[in-house]
Amino acid sequence: MTEEVSVDLVYDPYRIFEGKGERVSSLMQELAAFHVIGDLLRQINDPATRRRLTYILDSSAWEHFRSLRSVKGVHLRKYTPRGEVQSLFNAEPPSWLTDELVVSWKLLQRRGPTTILQNDWAATLAEWLLTGITDVSSMMDWLVVAASGNEVPEPLAAAPVVEWLSEQLRSLAQREIPLPEVAADFAELLREDACPVSFAQEWLRRRALLPLIRPAIERPLSLPGLRSESPQDLARASYIPLPFPLPAPIHAEVSRHMCQAVRIAQIERPDTFEQVVTSLNALWDGVAEELDRWLQVKPRGMTDGAASHLASLPGYAKSETAQRLVRLYAPPPQVARWTDLDDSFGQWVNAYAGYIERLFYQRKLPPLGDDPADPFSKWVKSNPTVFFNHPEKGYLCVAGMVQRALQEGRSVILILVDALAIHVAEAALAAFESELGGPPTRLLYCFTPVPTITEVCKEAILGGELPQRCHGNLKQTLLRRYDLTSEQLQLAAH
Repeated sequence: MTEEVSVDLVYDPYRIFEGKGERVSSLMQELAAFHVIGDLLRQINDPATRRRLTYILDSSAWEHFRSLRSVKGVHLRKYTPRGEVQSLFNAEPPSWLTDELVVSWKLLQRRGPTTILQNDWAATLAEWLLTGITDVSSMMDWLVVAASGNEVPEPLAAAPVVEWLSEQLRSLAQREIPLPEVAADFAELLREDACPVSFAQEWLRRRALLPLIRPAIERPLSLPGLRSESPQDLARASYIPLPFPLPAPIHAEVSRHMCQAVRIAQIERPDTFEQVVTSLNALWDGVAEELDRWLQVKPRGMTDGAASHLASLPGYAKSETAQRLVRLYAPPPQVARWTDLDDSFGQWVNAYAGYIERLFYQRKLPPLGDDPADPFSKWVKSNPTVFFNHPEKGYLCVAGMVQRALQEGRSVILILVDALAIHVAEAALAAFESELGGPPTRLLYCFTPVPTITEVCKEAILGGELPQRCHGNLKQTLLRRYDLTSEQLQLAAH
């Protein structure tokens, strides 16, 4: 026959029991509990009339309730940190994992492993404190995981855990650092410090800030007020691989310092843009915007070296601002001089557009006598009839394409922009594509009457007529040319 339990006495000296019950911690509470328990145990032995009570006792109360430990109907439970750890792993924890450590490390409140890892309690506890630390395969990953530790009590008051972490760091560092003594130095520093989270954060911070703190007579980037570092620590930091991005708090701090340093360089040494860019080790948050402001004032600062280095930095692929700076401000690539109006004309126009666009942003003109378009300019002046009579490049081809599209039963959107400079044509096409929801069916370059599109020229281009046959009635010309009704033509304001 199973004994009916009416009272649970829970011994909880570390106050970690989270179940339901009445906590007894004063003499008055003890007397009241004795009175209730006595009344309950004197009830008729009928389960229907009994209540189940739970009292949670600290060390002193546990001793005072000694007389009830053998009473029928009273169940005793000892709730200790080590006991809970033993229940989790179904194995007795090592002696160095004391009740006090389990409580101070808040192990029972953390999500940790459910089995002993690597057959080693030190590795298991390291994983419990620093989630993912047993799975890392590089020194960089070790530093990131350790630096991301949450509410880890430091220093760690458990030599086996510190020793395991130190040896793991040494083993990983030796794979990447060519000097074994440097890897051993990192392990020894961690062993002495016993603070893996702050150790990792400090070394990642030191590594990221090397452009600002490394010794140099003519250091391009500097920031007053930064803590000085020993030559030995600076040398060690240079061996650490730089993760990007860093754990959030460190990343924000480093980004702030880098932005300030770039801003100071812009103000105090405005001609050092290339040196500043090539000294950066990553594209930290806000730095691209600082460089953008610098180039607004000094647009010729972006050299080939600066552009190449900027494009190689971690963070560049996700920075639209940095990509725009390289695309617009880097020195233009060489463009072949125009030779003939052949099948490569479109490619040459695109290349020349990029060339002129970069000169435009750098506020420069093509070198005198060395403009790739000089031969083209001379050819156009010598062949003025090309606007009208060239079968593929004359402006009459526009009306021909419209006519063929209409005959195929397709809708046509025709946009005419006056004085659209060639270096902004790409941006204009991108804007049209975004608004219209798709790219143009065909892209080609042709000649139109110059110097600007007057009302007569507009009618001539859109209607496929010679200028002398246009009289300023665009709508009638379009209806007649394309055999449209008024309902089929939607003419925007012009």
